[in-house]
Amino acid sequence: MGKLDAAVDDFAKACALAPTRDGPWTRLGILRMRRSEFALAVPAFDKAIELNAKNAAAIGNRGICEYHLGRFSESHRDLKRAIELDPTLGEQLAKWRDLAAKKLKDE
Repeated sequence: MGKLDAAVDDFAKACALAPTRDGPWTRLGILRMRRSEFALAVPAFDKAIELNAKNAAAIGNRGICEYHLGRFSESHRDLKRAIELDPTLGEQLAKWRDLAAKKLKDE
């Protein structure tokens, strides 16, 4: 088992041990993104956002996953919201937001 796989397992366990904390759910989603498991990352981000509606990292990363899954409207909405919540993420997320907007326009 590689380090990334071990980290996913560890954070899945952390989520089970602390199911009401948004941090482990966010990190689990990010690790799944790193494995290009976008469809599996989204539910982890959903749970983090359910626990903390202002978790800009979870919202923004869910938006990136949605982009990869072809859900451009949802992607654009989440990326825009994440930047509103935490403008320091703007530089990182604006590229993804603009790509999603372009895809929406092209549809």
